[in-house]
Amino acid sequence: MGARRSISCRACTVTVTWFCLLVRVGSSPLSSVVHTWSGVGLQAVLPCTWGTQVSDRPRSPYIQWETLTHTVFERMGERMFQGESFRNRVDVPLEILDEGNCSLFFRDVQFSDAGIYESYLVVGENQVQRRIFLQSVQLLVFDHKLEQRVEAGKDLVLDLYTAHAHTLVFESVITPGWAELWQKGKARNRDSRLQENEDSLVIRGVQPGDSGTYRVVDSDGLALSTVKITVTVKIYIFIYIPTDPVPTKSTVVQEKQLSVGKGVIIMR
Repeated sequence: MGARRSISCRACTVTVTWFCLLVRVGSSPLSSVVHTWSGVGLQAVLPCTWGTQVSDRPRSPYIQWETLTHTVFERMGERMFQGESFRNRVDVPLEILDEGNCSLFFRDVQFSDAGIYESYLVVGENQVQRRIFLQSVQLLVFDHKLEQRVEAGKDLVLDLYTAHAHTLVFESVITPGWAELWQKGKARNRDSRLQENEDSLVIRGVQPGDSGTYRVVDSDGLALSTVKITVTVKIYIFIYIPTDPVPTKSTVVQEKQLSVGKGVIIMR
């Protein structure tokens, strides 16, 4: 509570000897919870509006987003605050906030971001302020599950989704058991067919033996993505077509006449 009070006091234009009082107004009834979801590493939007909550529109709305244990984001005009765990990943754009939209925009969503978030509008002047409850949003975060077919000889591209991707493991359809193919920051063999890009891993020229399950996990061992790969092989069938011309009706008649003629000669 002390940390929250100090954050709110930043908006008070008073001397250091004045006391800044923050009063919480409203609550977060269960019926008002909005559910939203996102894949790990992707973006998410936590909806919120404040325009209908106050009769007098503030010149510079002061919005707060928080969880039960952490301050997530605050904005008042150009000034903003981001919680340590959400640094450079959350924002309420100023241009939409002034229009009554206080939605929280997430980027690079992580499993640890899952939970309930509450938004508040802080109103009042000088040493007395009050918070008006706006919205409660539950964020659900899921991993990625895919199935894919790749033609033999082609490249297999595996998305990492997030900078927190740490290890790639593989289980063959032939041999059970997981084998490590890649680890972030770890040197690989020169003859490795695996290429590391900024946001993906590429396995060059896959073969039927590369069929199986590929799983990208973070440093805690949580699966970010699971991809089942089937390597397909093209089969070419060649049909021999003879080049000799097909006999026509006239050639068949000529052959019969020639045979009869030969028969007459033989009889003599």
